[in-house]
Amino acid sequence: MYQDRKGSNNLTPATMWRRLLAGVIDGISFIIAYLSFLLLITGGSGIVYGFILRLRFKENSSLDLEKMLESFADKLVESPILYLFISILCVLVFTFIEVRRDGSIGEKWMGIRLIRTNGRNLSSSRLINRNGTKLFGTLLMFLGYVPMLFNKRRQALHDKLADSIVIDHK
Repeated sequence: MYQDRKGSNNLTPATMWRRLLAGVIDGISFIIAYLSFLLLITGGSGIVYGFILRLRFKENSSLDLEKMLESFADKLVESPILYLFISILCVLVFTFIEVRRDGSIGEKWMGIRLIRTNGRNLSSSRLINRNGTKLFGTLLMFLGYVPMLFNKRRQALHDKLADSIVIDHK
């Protein structure tokens, strides 16, 4: 059962603004990780393919190596499979962080915590469910957050589906 730092069972829902700011912090951390990953994938593969092509073709060849590498990087970045992979990776990484670190970076900085409505911690499967539906609700123009505006517990769609609540953790 959840107890705050003072030992009480305070289940006060976190404000929408604190949740929003925690989400912005998490979003910025995700964008940094995503761009680093994308740079690693395209830069790394460009270096590998460039090395192979340089070994295979002589300098006097009419092959324009830079155009080939740019074309490969463009195709990789525009690939829907890459975005699907990044989305699944995002769900798994945020789940791992929330399980191992007892909350995301934004939640820790904003002093909020994610628990089940009965006060217990969320299982990994509930976190995967919550983070997957959270991603889906976010991709649909943030429609998953609309229910948060109309209920006392301030639960978004992904919170309701995972039987969770975000509370103040002071």
